[in-house]
Amino acid sequence: MRTEILRMSNVTFRKNGKTYLRNFELSVAAGQIMGLLLVDGYGAKELVDVLLFNKVLYNGCVYYCGERVNSWRQFPRKRNRITWIDERGFLIHEQNTLTNIFVLQAEKHYEILHDRLMEEAFRPYLEEAGLQIDPYQPVGKLSAYEQVSIELLKGISSGSRLVILQNIDNALSDRDLEKFGKLIRHYAEKGTSFLFLCSHLETLQGVCGQIGIMKGGGILSVLDEADALKQVCEVYSAEFSKSVRMYTQNRVLNEHAPEVFRQSGISCRELKKFGFSVRKGECLCIQFLDNHVYETIEKAYLEGVATLSGEIDVEGKHWDRKDVQDVAILSRNPDEKNLFPDLTFFDNVAMTMDYRYPAVWRDGRARRNLREELKRILGHDLWDKSIQSMSKRERYEVLYCRLLLQRPKVIIEFQPFHQADVQDRFEIWKINEELLKEGIAVVLFSIGLSDSLAIADRLIRVESSGKWEEYRREDFGRLSRNIPWISMYR
Repeated sequence: MRTEILRMSNVTFRKNGKTYLRNFELSVAAGQIMGLLLVDGYGAKELVDVLLFNKVLYNGCVYYCGERVNSWRQFPRKRNRITWIDERGFLIHEQNTLTNIFVLQAEKHYEILHDRLMEEAFRPYLEEAGLQIDPYQPVGKLSAYEQVSIELLKGISSGSRLVILQNIDNALSDRDLEKFGKLIRHYAEKGTSFLFLCSHLETLQGVCGQIGIMKGGGILSVLDEADALKQVCEVYSAEFSKSVRMYTQNRVLNEHAPEVFRQSGISCRELKKFGFSVRKGECLCIQFLDNHVYETIEKAYLEGVATLSGEIDVEGKHWDRKDVQDVAILSRNPDEKNLFPDLTFFDNVAMTMDYRYPAVWRDGRARRNLREELKRILGHDLWDKSIQSMSKRERYEVLYCRLLLQRPKVIIEFQPFHQADVQDRFEIWKINEELLKEGIAVVLFSIGLSDSLAIADRLIRVESSGKWEEYRREDFGRLSRNIPWISMYR
């Protein structure tokens, strides 16, 4: 009989008068890798808070390692020895591995540092995980896979019996996810339990023995891996799956469409003289397997292309960054970072169209016509609603309206599906599909592919070595089985 490490029994959690977990039931045995598929993402953050910090419950009990650690009438409460790893990471990048492990940890707080003793104590963990790194090197210089693995080893060495993994597929490429999957299976065989929260079923498959479907702050069902795909596709993302399948079957790319954007001569770390181009109405995904190269390029585009080597041409002419009408750049989580919450809906959508129609700010008739047109496009009226009170979906609709009015030649998006649950991913996908129909080119920069293959016409994978390879849609089937939507191409 397997030992139970975690049990949540009839847990209801409320905060500020709002219920985030309702009659939540979950059990994780020793050595089990339990997946949680986040259909809508509701209550996921609160679930982690309850497990880590034993937040006050409205009802129910939480048992950890055979002990009741939290209930609606239990005081005092203390932090559970559970390790939490998410895409952001909790290591101090300026410090080395040994400092992160032995100093910046409550259970292993040292006032006098003995580097040799710390290295001797941690070296066996590195060797067991197959990590060949310099423990005195700053963590920030390690690859994304090495950083996530160090966080795992930090938890293992501290005695955590349960490790929570949340959305790490946003930080790791599909290759790194395969390696990390082997690593957590190794520690699962030694008795460590894992709770893997993710919004992509393909990421959970092949790693998790059981997969729970979480929606609306509750567990709808717990399925074996073989049953999960059928139920998720048929019940929870049927419309999304059907739309993507029809799109991939009917998509015909105009090979004779004119080139609208070209970037050439990018050099960064091992990457030398990299370049790419995209045609009108084409979607190109560029995946960087080296997170440092990706972060450098992302920073250069968002803060000023002048810091990035190479040339950018739009429709054959050198692009001046001041020409904001031709190129739209969206950061990660654009619904939060590319909108201005203190401005009105009209101000947010019209700020990039005034180069075509300067009188839009003072022409009342034009604004009324614009309101009716946007209402027709969206199917509802957001004109009088403040950005701050909008849902995530509505904020994405504001971005969509802005891009339609701006009509750029190309849209550059950085990890567009970042931190999005199943429903949000569908909305983002639909927006990109509509923009492509309008003849606008789309370039997706990413580390993990997420839902990129559901919309991409081409893929360029840039290796850590600096080499790169291009895949056309008919070649996608050669990619890893853990990539979302790969089944559409096999």
